[in-house]
Amino acid sequence: MARRDYGAGSIIQRGDAWYLRWYSTDPLTGRRIRRSETFRGAKRDASKRLAQLTARTSDVDGTLVTLEQCIDRWRETVEHEKSTGRNYDRGKASIPAHVLAMPIASIRASHLAELIDAIEAASGVHRARLVHATISGALTQAWRWEWIAQNPARRVVPPAAPGRAPTQPSRAQVQQLLALVANQPQLYAWIMTSADVGGRPGEVLALRWSKVDLERAQIFVSQAIDPIDGAEKATKTKGKRTVAVSPATIDALTVWRKLLVERAESAGVELVADPFVFSDDLAGARPWRTDLATKRFGRLKAKVPGLERVRLYDLRHFVATELIAAGVPAKTVSSRLGHTRLATTTDTYSHVTEAQDRDAAVVMGDRLRAD
Repeated sequence: MARRDYGAGSIIQRGDAWYLRWYSTDPLTGRRIRRSETFRGAKRDASKRLAQLTARTSDVDGTLVTLEQCIDRWRETVEHEKSTGRNYDRGKASIPAHVLAMPIASIRASHLAELIDAIEAASGVHRARLVHATISGALTQAWRWEWIAQNPARRVVPPAAPGRAPTQPSRAQVQQLLALVANQPQLYAWIMTSADVGGRPGEVLALRWSKVDLERAQIFVSQAIDPIDGAEKATKTKGKRTVAVSPATIDALTVWRKLLVERAESAGVELVADPFVFSDDLAGARPWRTDLATKRFGRLKAKVPGLERVRLYDLRHFVATELIAAGVPAKTVSSRLGHTRLATTTDTYSHVTEAQDRDAAVVMGDRLRAD
């Protein structure tokens, strides 16, 4: 029997094999764990193998980490947006307990495929995609940490998201919405801005007056309101953009700005240094919450026939559709909406470009027709 210092591991000969023993520390718990492995071959090769194993004493052994532990550590370590994190937590809550208890090293693509199929059958496509995204995200991080050799979730294709053509109000319906709030300057300026700029609802609510240039007729979009806690955050694409604004919207914002100042003065309240544009707070210190904005839009749209399925977000689709239909280049529309990729714009509004293409075919037919 051959031995070596146990602090660096030990080699014990057992018959025609070598029994390797060593210690490692699990960073998940901080516990010192004794490990062992049987090795067949020459003693020199057994020593090399032990050296490899002891060089990884701080690594996590994927056979000892459960999927639940992996997801929890991933959520603690990686900074997710609040809404994204909430979705991942929902995804974890949808994973059966026996799957959460599986060691990550023993999870196979076949296990995950069966799980995703079962969740889709029981709870629908959206929940199945959410569970897949949660598991895949956690296992990808485990792979980066070298806890596992590969991510089996990458071999599993989640169900395709159901297609949903953009639903937007017509021009006449938007005009009806504006007529309803014509005598309410803040609401009027809000609808005008939303239906002109094409920003995401949270981006419009995050506007401060320092971001509105009334003289140059421009708005600088750089922040959004988080729907979870109402705090300011980066835009969805982490980008910033300057958007030209129509004279009608500038007029609406000018009227509301004047009234905002008068309202604060009459109440004896001093506006904060940089007030929010859309705020019920006399000092302009707090923006509208996203759920409040949604409810207000819901009450308005209920008074306009045909808007039952239209959401506040669909004012963004209205802007894109109107501009593309008017012949504004897709690149310009994409920049206005804050899309990072032109393909996002062209793919989302392909129904509009297809209609334009049909018009182009008519034009070419007229050009080629013999007189």
